[in-house]
Amino acid sequence: MPKKDTISRFLNSSTYAWRTFLLSLCQDLTGRIKKLTLNNRVKVFTVDDSLFSRNRSKSVELLSRVFDHTEKRFYKGFQLLTLGWSDGYSFLPVDFALLSSAKKENQLNGVIDPLINALPATSVVLKHNKISQAMSLLYWIMP
Repeated sequence: MPKKDTISRFLNSSTYAWRTFLLSLCQDLTGRIKKLTLNNRVKVFTVDDSLFSRNRSKSVELLSRVFDHTEKRFYKGFQLLTLGWSDGYSFLPVDFALLSSAKKENQLNGVIDPLINALPATSVVLKHNKISQAMSLLYWIMP
């Protein structure tokens, strides 16, 4: 078992490719779960857009008013977009993103740190057929 300071350094690293790590961890776990379940079980990807509410926040970077379609009202916060894998019993988050509103009238705070815009955009581009092959996907579900 690694020491506590090794794990802390790993979790606090800002240079690590977290999306790649999350994807590889999810691929490993789905492989282990598939061995424990029946082959005829339906495996799906679910895309969920939930509200990440920050109603008490004032100076959070890119904070915006987000419409909650379940309660039919606006909240301060972010849209949490999650891609998850499920076999009907288990759920594993594959990727996620916190999104701010693109509408100027809903934006409460802009970019606080100007260096954020100067950094190159690094993201993992995933083709749905590659993910489907890697995780034995049968359906996409978008509630």
